[in-house]
Amino acid sequence: DIMVYLRSREEQYRVPRDYLQGRMILPTYRKQLLDWVLQVHGRTKTLQETLFLAVHYIDKFTWLSPDLRKTDYQLVGVTGFWIAAKFEEIWPPHHKTLLKMTDNAYDAREMQAMERKMLRALKFDLNCPLACHFLRRASKVGTVDVLHHSMAK
Repeated sequence: DIMVYLRSREEQYRVPRDYLQGRMILPTYRKQLLDWVLQVHGRTKTLQETLFLAVHYIDKFTWLSPDLRKTDYQLVGVTGFWIAAKFEEIWPPHHKTLLKMTDNAYDAREMQAMERKMLRALKFDLNCPLACHFLRRASKVGTVDVLHHSMAK
């Protein structure tokens, strides 16, 4: 039942493969942003789930915002990461720490405004299933040891 539920939710949250077509945000911009988000993830030592969730929020918001400008894209990235960290982490990184990683390109007011905009666009529905959720469940069912689970992750 759990897997059927997660699978149905996964379908609900799917972002179309060609969602960047005809947008101001090009695939190369997405690649650069995700490389940067990966660095932020490494510096803040957050969970992998936070990283995966942040990428999902960034992609979903980008898809839902056809008028998103390149100048706001890093703000979307840092804000998506911040929302994901607040959702997954016990102690999420402070927003000032994250803003420093943007070389202070944005201030707290801009980040909070983007957070409100993203949450509204996502309809506050933040609990989407990730591949790691399916893996965790499969590992439990298959009584997989920690080494194999970590390798699969």
